[in-house]
Amino acid sequence: MHPPGRPRRLTNAEKDFARAVFGPRADWLDTVVLTGFIGWRGRAFVFPLTRRTVLCNIGDCAARPTTS
Repeated sequence: MHPPGRPRRLTNAEKDFARAVFGPRADWLDTVVLTGFIGWRGRAFVFPLTRRTVLCNIGDCAARPTTS
């Protein structure tokens, strides 16, 4: 098992992609932090850290931004 990469916020391109799914008023996207952690049996999981930060623990996918 390798250590997870550095946590990061969503890129603008990722936010635009997410808004196509959740709608243009998805202001909460600014609270999302992607991490390289994974849960039990290799599953991704989401954890609310504070009122302004939600951790999306998605394993190796966190290091690969998507734009399409």
